[in-house]
Amino acid sequence: MSDLLLSALLIALLGLGACAQHTRTGQMVSASTELSSLQFPDELQGNIEVRYVSGAQEDNPLWHSEVNNQQFSDALKRSLAAVKLGSEEANYELDIELLRIDYPVLGFNTTVSTHIHYRLLNKQTEETYFEQKVVSPYTVTQDEAFLAAERLRLATEGSAKTNIKVFLRRLAQKTA
Repeated sequence: MSDLLLSALLIALLGLGACAQHTRTGQMVSASTELSSLQFPDELQGNIEVRYVSGAQEDNPLWHSEVNNQQFSDALKRSLAAVKLGSEEANYELDIELLRIDYPVLGFNTTVSTHIHYRLLNKQTEETYFEQKVVSPYTVTQDEAFLAAERLRLATEGSAKTNIKVFLRRLAQKTA
């Protein structure tokens, strides 16, 4: 095989590895045992529904993985259910806006930061019960994932999961 053909084949294979990989909802769910110790007031138990999630982008297959609105909504609902807060018919509505996701340009260590605004409203009084912006960086090293596209996907999923964890911790602190 000629050197030119071998070089072209190598570039093509590297190009396939550089394409964005879709994020996975299950990897964004915060259902870890550390959250089971959080204490929430009785009024919130089984009484929070996710009303809407907005602001997310669709994946750009040539650049990076994104978290779409439906994926984040599903991950958040599963996380709320894991701490016994989630419900389809509830007295509290949670609105989420994915403000932005910061991605690195290049690097052996890949850090992604999610900026998400959470607002929890009492349906009956229409008063805001809780409102905060959460910024959560998450880093994946080259040792954890060799391909840049995989590091980017893992960092994106990890940042979204960490953001949900921070939100739940802050909600528990607010109500403590």
